[in-house]
Amino acid sequence: MNEQENRSFWQRWHIDGPLFIALMVLLILGLFTLYSADGQDLAKVEGQALKVGFALGIMLVLAHIAPHSYRRWSLPLYLVGLFFLLCVEFFGYTAKGSTRWIDLGFTKFQPSEMMKLAVPMAVAWFMAKGAIPPRYRDVMLGFAICLVPTLLIAKQPDLGTSILIAMSGIFVLFL
Repeated sequence: MNEQENRSFWQRWHIDGPLFIALMVLLILGLFTLYSADGQDLAKVEGQALKVGFALGIMLVLAHIAPHSYRRWSLPLYLVGLFFLLCVEFFGYTAKGSTRWIDLGFTKFQPSEMMKLAVPMAVAWFMAKGAIPPRYRDVMLGFAICLVPTLLIAKQPDLGTSILIAMSGIFVLFL
């Protein structure tokens, strides 16, 4: 019997079993809450369940990507995100007093959502290259990696997302 056959279902699919079960419980509770809060509209719940299923499929695909691939793509993803944030600054779509989106014609794209992943990945990539304990200069550059997109997003104005992005990068620095 080879090693592949000895692995559990969770190991073969690269999934943390208890975390996945907790996630499913929260998703099901969320769907029940949506049903109750939105006037018991089953069509709304079915639409949300379809989106959740799509997201879970993406999660399974991403779980099979090797961690070094994420490290390799973290800087390009961060730079592309900064480029899009600058595009919002000059060519952004304004709605309800905020300029947060790029109008692609068929949909509107909000680059700050991409930065929720790109900032902590970029900080982790940068800090992983240095020595432990990190030098003062490296910590300050890590803060700068967080600060640039945070300020661009705060200018849109989107204070909540800017704080979230700043904290996600700062937590990586300290952890």
